[in-house]
Amino acid sequence: MKLTCVSGGKLNAPKVLLPYSPTTISNFTLKVNLTKEEQAEHNHCYTWRSTHPEVVAVTPMNLLEEDCSLHAVVSTVSRTDHKMTSIIFAEDKISNEVFHCYVIVDLISRFSISTTTRLISLDDTPEILAVHAYDNEENVFTTLSGMEFHWKFLPNGDKKFFEEQNLKFLKFEDSKYQTPPHISPLERAGKTGDIVLVESVKTGSSTVEATLFDPIYKNVPPATVSLTVIANLMINPPSVHVLVHGKVFYKLEQIRQNVITRIYLPSPQYYMEVVKPDICSFNPETSEAEAISFGSTEIVLRDRNIQDSEQSYQPSALIYVVEPAYISFVVLSHTKWVLETGRNYEICLKFLILQITRFIHQIIS
Repeated sequence: MKLTCVSGGKLNAPKVLLPYSPTTISNFTLKVNLTKEEQAEHNHCYTWRSTHPEVVAVTPMNLLEEDCSLHAVVSTVSRTDHKMTSIIFAEDKISNEVFHCYVIVDLISRFSISTTTRLISLDDTPEILAVHAYDNEENVFTTLSGMEFHWKFLPNGDKKFFEEQNLKFLKFEDSKYQTPPHISPLERAGKTGDIVLVESVKTGSSTVEATLFDPIYKNVPPATVSLTVIANLMINPPSVHVLVHGKVFYKLEQIRQNVITRIYLPSPQYYMEVVKPDICSFNPETSEAEAISFGSTEIVLRDRNIQDSEQSYQPSALIYVVEPAYISFVVLSHTKWVLETGRNYEICLKFLILQITRFIHQIIS
């Protein structure tokens, strides 16, 4: 028998780690990856066998002939919670070439939840949350297919945030996402697996928890992840240079579905405040800042739906209080100081500060 190492790329997985469960069978599909030349020959077909069928069963799929195929499903059938290993062999009926994969069945020691981002915008598409499981050596289980999880939202210390939930779970069949094959039968039965979707409802913070239903894992702590939903907001102007006693009026705008909408302040949800009140004062009723002394500070936005620990995600605007280098006069819409009697002109005082120009307008007749 000719034995070929899996690392040559013939099988899609050299090793597979599957979770033990006395009540749930976990499946994983092994596939023989043929080269372009082998695909053109159309005569390759593999028989499959397991060295320990009482631990891991192997079932050929999409049979090309009576007992051979290019795909096979390996399934956990072990009845002991000890770590067990079986080798799956795939043998080519034409060339007798053999490939192998080690399938390990072991207990889960801990869980975690992965997500692309923990910061979600109101306009974002639903976020995918996936549970990952680890053995006692921190190896990651290849799949958790077939295992049922209970997902829920946890209060984040403040009862208000829990009662007014900012996220909701969404079925794959109710979204534009393609349902993972192993999730479809669970959703049809009204259950949830290791992968779920969450959709934003409003701004705020939430903790999501996933617990495995299997009684054998009742002492394994559930997995949690904290998510924050924010609105796509911006403060205008985003950055200004002003003189002492200069005033700046700020506007809050939201971008949603590619449309910019102004949010009038004060608002039941949003308010602004200044980081360094010794540099400038801020009136939350009028959204106006007044420079007090030289320096720089930020005007930051606060969201009453979001806890203090998550407020750093909110937008801010910079304000620099500086001394001008020099002042010049400019007649607007004209390049020369040649004026006509009896006509009104707009005269501008131009303050130049480190090559950054800001204007104060006056009408002079």
